[in-house]
Amino acid sequence: MFQRRAWIAMVHPFNKEEFLRDTISQFKAYRVQESKSGIKNKSSDDLVTEVCQLMGDGRSLLVVDGLSAEEEWDQVKSCLWPEFGTSSGSCTAIVTTVSAAVARHCSENRSSLMYKLSPLNRAAAHQLFYQKVFRRDRLIELCKPMVDHANLIIQKCDGNLRAINIISGLLATKTRTSTEWEKLLNRFDSELKNNPDLGVTNAAAKLSYDDLPSHMKYLVQYLSVFPRSYNIMLRRLANAWLAETYMRKTRRDNAEFEDIFDALVMRSMVHPLKRAEITSGRINGCHVDDVFRQHLFSEAKSRGFINILDEHMVNNSLAISQIRHLVVTSGWTRDDDQFKRLDLSCARSLTVLGKWSSCFISPSMKLLRVLDLEETEGLVEHHDLEHIGEFRHLKYLGLRNTGIAHLPKSLGKLHGLEELDIRGTYIAKLPSTFIHLTSLRRLHGGTMAACNSQQEFDSEMTGDCPGLLKNAVSSAFCMCLLCLCQRHKPYGVRVPKKIGELKSLLTMGTIDAAGSRTVMKEVQKLAQLRKLGVMGITKLNSKHLCSTLEHLHHLRALMVHSDDSLGRLDTVTSPPHCLETLKLYGNLGTLPRWTKTLHSLLKLCLRSTLLDGDAVQIIARLPKLIVLRLLAKSLVVEEIAFPSGAFPKLELLQLDQLENLMSLSTQGRALPNLEILQVCRCSFLSEDSLRLFHDLPRIKMVLMDGTLVQRQPDQEFDPFDIPSKGRPGERLRRWRQADLVLNASRRFRYTLDLKNEEEKELIRRRIRSQTLIIRAALRFKEALKADRSEIEE
Repeated sequence: MFQRRAWIAMVHPFNKEEFLRDTISQFKAYRVQESKSGIKNKSSDDLVTEVCQLMGDGRSLLVVDGLSAEEEWDQVKSCLWPEFGTSSGSCTAIVTTVSAAVARHCSENRSSLMYKLSPLNRAAAHQLFYQKVFRRDRLIELCKPMVDHANLIIQKCDGNLRAINIISGLLATKTRTSTEWEKLLNRFDSELKNNPDLGVTNAAAKLSYDDLPSHMKYLVQYLSVFPRSYNIMLRRLANAWLAETYMRKTRRDNAEFEDIFDALVMRSMVHPLKRAEITSGRINGCHVDDVFRQHLFSEAKSRGFINILDEHMVNNSLAISQIRHLVVTSGWTRDDDQFKRLDLSCARSLTVLGKWSSCFISPSMKLLRVLDLEETEGLVEHHDLEHIGEFRHLKYLGLRNTGIAHLPKSLGKLHGLEELDIRGTYIAKLPSTFIHLTSLRRLHGGTMAACNSQQEFDSEMTGDCPGLLKNAVSSAFCMCLLCLCQRHKPYGVRVPKKIGELKSLLTMGTIDAAGSRTVMKEVQKLAQLRKLGVMGITKLNSKHLCSTLEHLHHLRALMVHSDDSLGRLDTVTSPPHCLETLKLYGNLGTLPRWTKTLHSLLKLCLRSTLLDGDAVQIIARLPKLIVLRLLAKSLVVEEIAFPSGAFPKLELLQLDQLENLMSLSTQGRALPNLEILQVCRCSFLSEDSLRLFHDLPRIKMVLMDGTLVQRQPDQEFDPFDIPSKGRPGERLRRWRQADLVLNASRRFRYTLDLKNEEEKELIRRRIRSQTLIIRAALRFKEALKADRSEIEE
């Protein structure tokens, strides 16, 4: 089994830095505690070094999909194996290509390393077809005409897997009648005869696209805005569709988007990023199928729906009028003179990928509805956004992860703005004119996302420490020093007074309520809120928070962060019973009594709550809980026992930095639907204590510190494994010559062969030094807290 895996879809032309970043991020996809923010700013040489280190540290699998030229493989080799140009034993590379010459070049003309994919045989083709058409309905009987139509469709696909997948996905959206299947068969046959050069796959894709309703054709054409193999966040896509009025604005617009997305997945037009499930518990991204993207792009371009500035653009190929959607890619040369020649008077959306140029904000874009600058580099807010208020038709402004720290007062002129995304920026305060945005429905704020900042700093500051230090030394000392030097303030954004006047707000997060008693009173007026994220809860404003929660009856998602205490939450008498997502970061002591009444709760995340084992028993009875994250100091227990029937719907369980946790066990039919178990930085837990989870009926992945935990291999005799009687969950692994090192406050279990007293004494000295560092960090933290309380007073 491979410890690291990456699937890289080739982008043409080849971009070395993007290839390396994508490889590193996928290799680290299972390591939720590692920061990805530093990858973006690393040089090419540093990226090559990191990739080589990752491949050398355990077995790795790399799939390079869609290689089109021999030169591309040479460039890939220079990235992965710069010294020798050949693969090491620790990395297995699989290359897919449609060119036999490229395959021979990659395999160095060794036929044993080449595999030509054969068409599906008749039985496999029929199985794929019926599985996709009927999905979960396995016992449906077809009349003879439908069977004949199905056989002819499969025959015309000629064993082509992608064509069968597309056609069967299209049939799955139709009524199951002989007439409907005959119509599709005739259209497919006509498409193949009239356009023989298309090929069976492209013909199936064209047929599926032509079958879409007219309003959905605009939706899928917008997908061509993003480059090939670009990972599109569903949030970003939904926001653009809403702003462009391609979807109706209803109270259930999220449900409408999910229905549309499911339909596109069924037709194989988009492919969900399933590795996102590991970190988010859901599919939150996708990429467009290559076959469909080529068709969508040509269709959108022929209709003048989209214009793309990329590395292939030359002066005489620029469209100079009727530009509706303009995309500036990272490969374009940033020629200001070229850009100024464009007629942007009809532009509805502008999407910028890569570096920013001041000329992109043109006063001629009077009809602009969508300005998507997410992750754009080099944006200067005081100059580039100063006149943003002139775009009166703007509905969506996306500035996520741009690094800006200021919004101009002219923002208040955007009376039609419906969505403002400033998450991941340095904007700590909104301008006073913000309250004039009466149409605003969603505000996404938060500087550096406090709930993730400590994880990122942990990795950045302790990543190069020796193994013992990495697990044992608290990063609190590093956090304190870094916050002091950079004045890092992991809080939300401060909103102006009278925020309660924005009656259209459905989403508001993350806001900073520290030092203010009026903010929560204003939020209380927003009775229509669906999502709320608030930080800076103190003893002074916690009472108002509880009162606010009793008035927000439509709330679906809630995040509360406090450096003080959240114990007052227990006084809430009428919580929002429709809650689906709940995140609590702060000292609770005991779980609020109303938690057990949250029968609609799907996701629960706890950090620093200091709960005991009884809390787990309460949470285990929540009937619809799908995702559970128990992060640092959420529990103060040595053992978690999942009783029979516990967590009936849970699919993702994450345990991170539970310092006292020593054992996990299950009883009876606990966790019947668990698919992913993640354990990170739990010093007392060993891999063997997690192997029992492989016996769960639906388990797919068990991870410990980013490494896949395998099933216990069948062995004739293992001198280190002493079986014990009783159920499998009670088996403990015994180790020869292993030592248990005790400290005053912590115990460390090492599965190592300690051969002499010198090694033991070395470990003891390191632990004593770690204790001194931790004590110093705690004193420093208390001093900072005291200073902050004095300032508030």
